Amino acid sequence: ASIEQILIPRSIKTIIKEYYITNILKNAFNSSKIKYIQFSSDLKYQTIEKNAFSKSEIESIIIPSLIIFIG
Repeated sequence: ASIEQILIPRSIKTIIKEYYITNILKNAFNSSKIKYIQFSSDLKYQTIEKNAFSKSEIESIIIPSLIIFIG
């Protein structure tokens, strides 16, 4: 079964450290089958690079106003 929905969190925590998600890199979701994408509402600054979602099957994406750059 493929994943159809994803929430991109503010950070990922490990036992040692918390890593803040600040970029969605080029081709990160290229050709993915994900239908719905939502970003955490409390994220740090955020950029979405060019072609991050190219050739994907996204039907809905919720992008918070804190996104400062979309390539």
